[in-house]
Amino acid sequence: YACPDGKPCDPAFAGFDKQISAAAHRFRQLFDGGYKGYWEGPGHPYRVGEGTDVHPVNVATGVLYIYTPWIGSYPAPASGNKAFWGIWIDYGFGEPTKPTLPTDDSRLAEPVWPVVALPGEGFQGTIALRNEGTATWQNVAGYALVNAGNPMGAPERLPLPHDVPPGETVTWTLNLIAPKTPGLHPSRWQLQHGDEPIGERITVWVGVLPEKAREWKVELDRLIEEAKHKWEEAKQRGEKEFERFVQELLVQLQRELARIIEEQGQALWEALLHWLEEACSGAMLPASALALAGMWLGRRRK
Repeated sequence: YACPDGKPCDPAFAGFDKQISAAAHRFRQLFDGGYKGYWEGPGHPYRVGEGTDVHPVNVATGVLYIYTPWIGSYPAPASGNKAFWGIWIDYGFGEPTKPTLPTDDSRLAEPVWPVVALPGEGFQGTIALRNEGTATWQNVAGYALVNAGNPMGAPERLPLPHDVPPGETVTWTLNLIAPKTPGLHPSRWQLQHGDEPIGERITVWVGVLPEKAREWKVELDRLIEEAKHKWEEAKQRGEKEFERFVQELLVQLQRELARIIEEQGQALWEALLHWLEEACSGAMLPASALALAGMWLGRRRK
């Protein structure tokens, strides 16, 4: 405001607050009839320069066009609104664009291995997620790991231990208590932003041994560590090959059913059968659990 083309600006109107106040006052004047010195009104064209006309459909639009930046070639002729046009060009204003909003996505950073426990026993599980989106996960923004079924004694909502920028990883340690019923039990978890789920649902599978099978726990814990090493080797060969490897273990597991019944008795067989039924019924039993079962059966057969 008060910076006419070809003349110095009026220092009386210097400063952001004075520019805003004076411009608002001027717009009010133009809207109340002052536009007639520049434009004949609705239904008539308004010339913005270099023979270009626009056709405002109402007074409000016409008043805005009086202050429209020059649309001609650079440098603008003196007859245009050169000062504002120069700011428009110099600071990169252009056609309006739709802003790109940050996106939320996640992926498991490490496999979630099954845990073997005795009835009522306390144990720990871990879930590591990588931020695959473009938004930073923050506690203050409502990001948290939320239980989606069977928390097993853990809090149902676990806050982030730290902010997680895109591409970074966060790990939660779950303090869980095994159910008292032998068999395979899932504890399901979901990363959420407020009430919105992010990425896939994660399942921590817990194999609860019968009390009479207590002596197997040490052996199975050792087999879990061996399975982790085999998983690392399989990753180097590629995920598809590892899937075939798991399918072969499943076939081996099915072949051993009759022998397990004879050796271990009906009670223990029911617990193992539950594991097999979960795997074969599409219950998303993790590949690591099948690998563990296959190695265990192979060792017991020897």
